[in-house]
Amino acid sequence: MNKRFKSAPCIGFCSTTYGDPVCRGCYRSLHEVLHWSHLSTEEKQAFYDRIGFLAEKQLNNLLEITDPELLEKWLQDLPVYCQDPQKRSLAYDLLQALQQGVNVITESREACRTQGNVDIRDLYRSVDKSVYKERCEEVAQKNISEQQKTIAQSDVG
Repeated sequence: MNKRFKSAPCIGFCSTTYGDPVCRGCYRSLHEVLHWSHLSTEEKQAFYDRIGFLAEKQLNNLLEITDPELLEKWLQDLPVYCQDPQKRSLAYDLLQALQQGVNVITESREACRTQGNVDIRDLYRSVDKSVYKERCEEVAQKNISEQQKTIAQSDVG
């Protein structure tokens, strides 16, 4: 078994250095990238769970899992990045496989198949675009909330 666990989801393509509010590689906000080593295990796991949830929403529309047990067994041999190996998300693992350029349809021995005529590259682009967009919206909303708190605190003081 060739498992590789890391505590950070970085894939070596950090677009926050170019001004993106969310990294196009790992989907972390600039704040999360800068403070990752100081986040608690629970905060890191919440991040992985959130990305898994966002990926799963999109994957459910584009991918049919025909043999979940076979797919999970196949994914266990891929290098994955997670905080807690016991809490791995099937959707997050699939997203990582797609990021690595793995053709999950042919490589997983038909444990899953695309809905309709979706090319594997289009599948990844669609999931990536959806997850990135939702993460940008979440980060923007969080920034607005934090700014409102700062203004409210300065009005009181």
